[in-house]
Amino acid sequence: MEIEPSQPLSEDLAVHRIGGKSLANLQLKEKEKKLDPPGISIHLGGTPEETVAHYLDAYPDPVRYSNIHELAKRVATATVKAIRAAGFDVLPVRTTKFPNHGRIIHPQGVPGFEEPKLQKLARMFEELEL
Repeated sequence: MEIEPSQPLSEDLAVHRIGGKSLANLQLKEKEKKLDPPGISIHLGGTPEETVAHYLDAYPDPVRYSNIHELAKRVATATVKAIRAAGFDVLPVRTTKFPNHGRIIHPQGVPGFEEPKLQKLARMFEELEL
């Protein structure tokens, strides 16, 4: 599924985060803090299983990409509407490997990813263990 950056996102569009909905997985990493705007990677549309399949196809070597293979055992899923209700937003940010890649951002930037706000965001997700 390709997401056109110029098109508004449907509120019922599925948003998937590999690694699950733990606060540790939703916190900004140092590299993510430097993005413009800062945010965490997600996949837009499809199912959790399709998201995992895309990641494992893009990073097939389980030794070289052991972290990604470990994260892919859990997927957190919400909708654009639910993420916005938590005070965050979703941007389509396609990459060369993932045309349906996106980013969860907060209007306050890095400070928006403080624990109380992340707890609210985490409650919006359902988690699937694969």
